Amino acid sequence: VDHLFKNACHQEDLFQTPGIQDELQDIIECLDTSIPESIPGSNHSVAEALLIFLEALPEPVICYELYQRCLDCSQDSRLCRQVISQLPRSHRNVFRYVMAFLRELLKYSEGNNVSANMLANLFASLL
Repeated sequence: VDHLFKNACHQEDLFQTPGIQDELQDIIECLDTSIPESIPGSNHSVAEALLIFLEALPEPVICYELYQRCLDCSQDSRLCRQVISQLPRSHRNVFRYVMAFLRELLKYSEGNNVSANMLANLFASLL
């Protein structure tokens, strides 16, 4: 997420253009074996690697036990904050960091062709 935050907020069609398969493998291997200072590959490949990572988590960022409550309170931001506060710390930190990145990405939506609806549809099933 940090790489995308720093390098991809202006990237057109982020999360809409697929990554390059060879780059994806290099990125995944790089992240699996170290904490790199830089990540190889295009922004589109890094974005796809993030989606693959989120999809592969053994438990989603929004834990199974809180999922229905999260859906039930989705229209009330105060209740949503309460649910988020009940997440395990690591899940809560990931959720907040991803949300901060997505908010930043949306600041540049006119130039990067990313919409709140597209991001909501994409990340709803991954978080």
